Amino acid sequence: MSQPRRVAPSTRLKPRVDANPAAFDGLLASHGHRLLWESACRCACLNNGETGQPATDCPVCEGSGWDHYDPVEVRGIVDSLARQEEGWLVFGDFASGTALVTVPHAQMPGRWHRYTFLDSVMEHSETRARTAPVGGRERLRYPIAKATASLIETGPDGADLRVNRTLDVFRLRRATEQTPGRFLPAGEPLRRGVDFAVVDGLIDWTLGEQRGTAPAPGERFAVAYLHHPRMVVGEFVHGVRDTFVQKKSTSAAYAPLPVTVRCKLDFLGEGA
Repeated sequence: MSQPRRVAPSTRLKPRVDANPAAFDGLLASHGHRLLWESACRCACLNNGETGQPATDCPVCEGSGWDHYDPVEVRGIVDSLARQEEGWLVFGDFASGTALVTVPHAQMPGRWHRYTFLDSVMEHSETRARTAPVGGRERLRYPIAKATASLIETGPDGADLRVNRTLDVFRLRRATEQTPGRFLPAGEPLRRGVDFAVVDGLIDWTLGEQRGTAPAPGERFAVAYLHHPRMVVGEFVHGVRDTFVQKKSTSAAYAPLPVTVRCKLDFLGEGA
């Protein structure tokens, strides 16, 4: 059997068009979203020596198993939420709650690094027991964000009237324990400005404490509110993206390019 012929690569110089790393970084700075970037390290806590499960009451990671540190504001291009087809599991498209984030190579995001969108808002709902003492302010899972909506309402004379409404907390309702471990909603939903206030992203119970409508410390409540989306890095779509740049007669030099990672909303990626 004849052996394949080996051909030496050509040494002739050919015209080349190189990428411009500085131009890419400039586009990220001028067109990117404002993001709060936090690095991540495995938390030192431990709840189960056999499974490696983190401690659910850890004051550092709050049970996630990851210690986030060194927050810094950066700019990055964020693509729309990814949609993937799961034909064997569901009918139609399934929105997986992920997004592609492209940032300068110098940032080098790692696994479980966290990005918070500083200008975007979305709704979140949760149930929890009040932890704030009397006279204190309640910290929810996320700081409460505010948005302004321009709405058309009917004025006193029946004419359409454009008004600006502040959106932050949509609904807040107490629950009382009927039997051990069994809770049911209690009373009417609490009203912002009447039963509670929003101060610096926290729930201030002062108004409700004066009226007797606020949940007591340890009492459960449910709340729906706006927050700035927070995502964690799960996949490295272009974790390494490099090139070589040659100018005139100089030899080609290594140059890193922006990297792209796939992020998932952090409450969807718990336990990873």
